Amino acid sequence: MSERYVIGICGGTGAGKGVVSSIFRLHGAFVIDCDAIARNTVAVGTPALAEIFGAFGLDYRMHDGSLDRKKLAERIFADEQAKQKLEHITHPRIVSEIEQQLAEHSGLVVIDAPLLFEAGVNDLCDCVISVIADEKTRIERIMSRDSISYELACERIKGQKSDDFLRRNSDYTIHNSSSVAKLDEQVKNIIIQIGFQESIST
Repeated sequence: MSERYVIGICGGTGAGKGVVSSIFRLHGAFVIDCDAIARNTVAVGTPALAEIFGAFGLDYRMHDGSLDRKKLAERIFADEQAKQKLEHITHPRIVSEIEQQLAEHSGLVVIDAPLLFEAGVNDLCDCVISVIADEKTRIERIMSRDSISYELACERIKGQKSDDFLRRNSDYTIHNSSSVAKLDEQVKNIIIQIGFQESIST
């Protein structure tokens, strides 16, 4: 067993990557939360935020100086060029922070990365797990989580990598359309297969 084993977790919006990562954390993994890194990357006063306002305009600036994340999300999910422009600003900074956290941790490490392949984070991983859920379940989760319409939820799903792409490019697939107990069972099986069974919490 190597000193560090890195698992990349990917999946479309609403698939439940966060829940799967939480289960890995319960079984001893250190989790790198890329959503949290992304939020910190564009916090008030950061160079990235200044670049975003320069690229997209101050219409995306809230009264407190922060980024209107919901408004920008609506833009980038509907405009591929805008999405690429944003990724050009944020991805290098996010990857740099991931690399720093990897350098500071050993053992089982999980990278929870919604844009694992888009940002090239998969190259930092020993294996990749895709989290898949049926579309109806995903739509319901997105609508509830983000308080958006059915149409917008469908648009977000269509703007991301397909489940077929994720399956083809992953070493393991976790299905997340049922219970947490079923998720835990799938996570444990993967931990055993990669040789970290001693970390499993009973």
